[in-house]
Amino acid sequence: MSKKTIAIVGAGLSGVYIAKRLARKLRRTDHQVLLFNDGSDAMTLQSVLPQIAVNTVPIESARYDLYQLFKNDKNVTFINQRVDDINFNHHLLMTKKNDYHYDYLILTTGSIGSAFGIPGVVEHATLFNSFDGALAVRADLEEFLEQQKTNPEQSLNITVVGGGPSGVELMAELASFKNHHQIDPERITLTLVNASQVLLPALTEPELSQKAKDFLTRRGVEVLNDTRVLGMTKHRLTLLDGQQLLTDKVYWATGLQVEPISNRWGIAINDHGQLTVDKHFRVLTEEGVPLSNVFAAGNIAAFTQNNQEGLPQLALAAEYAGNIIINRLIYQLGLAKDHGKSAKEQKNPGYFVSLGKNYGLSNAYGRNGSAGLVARWAKHAINLSFFAGIGSAYGFFRYFRYGRPKR
Repeated sequence: MSKKTIAIVGAGLSGVYIAKRLARKLRRTDHQVLLFNDGSDAMTLQSVLPQIAVNTVPIESARYDLYQLFKNDKNVTFINQRVDDINFNHHLLMTKKNDYHYDYLILTTGSIGSAFGIPGVVEHATLFNSFDGALAVRADLEEFLEQQKTNPEQSLNITVVGGGPSGVELMAELASFKNHHQIDPERITLTLVNASQVLLPALTEPELSQKAKDFLTRRGVEVLNDTRVLGMTKHRLTLLDGQQLLTDKVYWATGLQVEPISNRWGIAINDHGQLTVDKHFRVLTEEGVPLSNVFAAGNIAAFTQNNQEGLPQLALAAEYAGNIIINRLIYQLGLAKDHGKSAKEQKNPGYFVSLGKNYGLSNAYGRNGSAGLVARWAKHAINLSFFAGIGSAYGFFRYFRYGRPKR
């Protein structure tokens, strides 16, 4: 077969995993991989952002140099440019500097925080679901601790909006932060606002959702389930029922949408801007026909599996989706006899949610839910396994050194 070019847009967990595994499988061929990222030369490990926010792990645990990750992969070219447009008919990716031809395209552009048009959120809240958001939370907490030294009566009211994994993990870390620094409960108050009826609805097991709520409540967190935000000003949240919630800091950990670039691709997308994919993660047209050479994974992709939309954005899910795409690609390149198992033929990888240092919740691979120390530390084992799976000693030892909480 003639030389083919496989372009991957987005260097998050999914993009890096697919690029590294393809590099290994294609090393005895002439096929090439192009990996694009939007102006950053580092991969962010999203799962440690709550710990970054409260300074229990150093920032090095979240950032991994892409040039280091791929320095030994001669068939991978890293292009640190934003893809501004895509021509599906002519198989072209367009950046401000160049146009790039591809034979196969894999979209893993991830997501950004979104206020979904709620008045005042962009102006007054911190959008947490990013590395910069985690650093902003850390700066707020460090400033509060400094103020406490000279004014012990200084108070801080924190509200986290979002009852999914990001919001719950962040709130658990904030509760641990308060206890670790022995802050008077009257000096710092923690409130979690959740639009769903239960926390962590994607866990599906009601008892796990209740355990998450009980864990937070025991640590002084007020949990407001089934509560929607209508708007906000600098120090006030207006809820849908008319209630006014006074607050000093709002950390917005809900409302993800994919990068706006996808809105210009001419493919049917859902309300969150996600591309619909089939069981092999091939992107579907508006008529529901899969594009044979275009795939999507990570936050940008959405499909229904066991009545669950999409997949958790963790290392485990990156491997799950990545392996399905890789197997399909290798088959289409004529390097394998079959395309391997599809998403419908494999179990959903599920979630691992960390609640502080010594507690976690899990429903991995459809097993009965588990809670406790094992579930908490399984997440770290999976992150280490991710770097081992892509054959990166640099990533493995960097995470091993920096990824374990200090307290």
